[in-house]
Amino acid sequence: MKYESIKKYSKAEIEKALADNNPDELLYVVLSVALYSDDFEYAENFCIQLSNHEHFNVCRNAIQGFGHIARIHGKLNENKVKPIIEKALKNKNKTVRGNANDAKDDTEIFLKWIY
Repeated sequence: MKYESIKKYSKAEIEKALADNNPDELLYVVLSVALYSDDFEYAENFCIQLSNHEHFNVCRNAIQGFGHIARIHGKLNENKVKPIIEKALKNKNKTVRGNANDAKDDTEIFLKWIY
């Protein structure tokens, strides 16, 4: 893995990426939405939607997005998001589990969630 800066996608680009369902693009789009969306609920719902994606890179970045949203917006719907993070902590893919652990830490720190 290497760090790559995440560009800000327009709503049109986001919707096109969803429609195309290209994992190589969606893995960046989901982080962009989490990092740059001013609409907390849109970002949360977008990450929820992609947290079950069949490609592990999209899934893990959606989980990571929850941590970004917690840090940036200071809120998440615990009833919706916490079970997703808890499930991802048991994922067969170690990178999904790693990002879930990071999201768990972020929600504990920024939202005071208890697991």
